[in-house]
Amino acid sequence: MGSFFRKGDAGRKASQKHDEKMQKLAEERKNKPREFWMKKGERRTVLFLDDPEFYFCRHSVKTKNGFDNLTCVEDMDIGDCPLCVTSSDKIGGQQYVVACTVLTLDAVEGKDGKKYIYQKQPLVLGGDAKTYLLNMLDKRKSVKLCKVELSRGTGQKSPKVGAFDFEGKLSKEGYEKIKAAIVKNQINGDTPIADYLTPFDYELIFKPLPIDELKKIAGTDTASSFGDGEDDFSSDRYRDWE
Repeated sequence: MGSFFRKGDAGRKASQKHDEKMQKLAEERKNKPREFWMKKGERRTVLFLDDPEFYFCRHSVKTKNGFDNLTCVEDMDIGDCPLCVTSSDKIGGQQYVVACTVLTLDAVEGKDGKKYIYQKQPLVLGGDAKTYLLNMLDKRKSVKLCKVELSRGTGQKSPKVGAFDFEGKLSKEGYEKIKAAIVKNQINGDTPIADYLTPFDYELIFKPLPIDELKKIAGTDTASSFGDGEDDFSSDRYRDWE
């Protein structure tokens, strides 16, 4: 039977391993790309960099600063998903979503007052928005390198994408102009332009948290401090709930 503590060198090694694990998790959270979202009543045009073909389940989790979305582990053969079995009213039910990568084509002002354009972001949709997107995919066969205007309703609980207006496939010349503008304005930073315009590695950016972390968040292990510290997920990353 295992013990809840360690002594001496064994304890020091266990402590160091735990600290390194927490630091790695904090870095992964910090570097996680911000998902595409829109304000109520907003219309924006994006360029799809791939077709929506990556599906997974996730939960909406209420935090101190808002809400975050965490990947469900129900189908991973590691036991029950803590977020599924918890009775906490802070954890929402499962939602099966589909993900793809888009490039924003219109300038949007950030909280810092700067204008941002040609931002590569994950577009993750569930519910009716997912159905609308997949219907568009079925009709067009592919939306890769196609321009689509997205719009959001004005209702209090309107989904982050409520309608899609297909504008057509981008020409090769148009794509080259976008690439040149990104490089000229150093939007891609130190990332090669080919890598910048490559769709995200979804298995990496939506990788589930370790089971012990999910238990703490769900309150099925120890008292949860999720949403109470500086290292928690930033509620500004995911804005589906607005």
